Amino acid sequence: MSSFNLSLFDFSGFAARTDVEKEGWSVLFDRLKKKQTDFLKYEGEFRSNNYQWPRDPLHTWSRLWEYPYVYHHIKKIRDQKIGEKLQITDFGSGVTFFPFAVAQLGCDVICADIDPVVAVDVPVAAKSVQFAPGTIDGKLIENGRIPVEPESQDIVYCVSVIEHIPNFASVIDEMVRVLKPDGQLILTVDIDLQGNYELGIDEFEHLQSILDVHFTKKLTERAVHPSNMLTTMNSPYCMRKWSPYYVLERFLKGCLRGKLVLVGPTDLLILTVYAGIFVKR
Repeated sequence: MSSFNLSLFDFSGFAARTDVEKEGWSVLFDRLKKKQTDFLKYEGEFRSNNYQWPRDPLHTWSRLWEYPYVYHHIKKIRDQKIGEKLQITDFGSGVTFFPFAVAQLGCDVICADIDPVVAVDVPVAAKSVQFAPGTIDGKLIENGRIPVEPESQDIVYCVSVIEHIPNFASVIDEMVRVLKPDGQLILTVDIDLQGNYELGIDEFEHLQSILDVHFTKKLTERAVHPSNMLTTMNSPYCMRKWSPYYVLERFLKGCLRGKLVLVGPTDLLILTVYAGIFVKR
């Protein structure tokens, strides 16, 4: 197998469109694609009918970059702690192949989510899907609290979830609570380049200021030219979303953030993605 030492991912910063044109990315993407295919073979044995999230998240505009980024860094941390079984929480996990792939690295993974289906489907999936030598469990986040002991987790990772939470400061506080001293947060977020949906530039700067209170950034920030940012429009699995439901969704989420968002047929959602590794102070 090819080496995991991919300098392609050794940075904090924005995803670049050219990242997903490089051999280092394709090696890891293909490996994860096989793991997702193996996972989906058993979908009929565990998938609830009311599961509302993508069944094939790897082939979406941002996950094709985010999952390799997060997996690469978990593998690096694991390799630096030979003989230890890492305790890891996937915050906002859904029910996907990814935490099972992480468990296969020899990690104990908790899938934590506010969606009750996660606490039901993950344990059922664990009866069919291979995840050794690690362990895996699904737990429900209730009243904003991750159901794990304080300072018990080596890693918390969160893939494009925190931007959907208006009060993300309390979520970060909870992540700090469960991380061990010097524990690491691997975070990816979608950023709205138009600035009026989900996490705009102002909110992103606010998020960074909160992270700075609790964490030290582990990796050097990489600059990406705006024309080379990976976005919903230029990703290999691009997203062009417009419907009456989309209009309503943007309006309601704008109201939650104190913004009046008016959406028309030409108002396309343009997002890019940022990722970083943060060490608990």
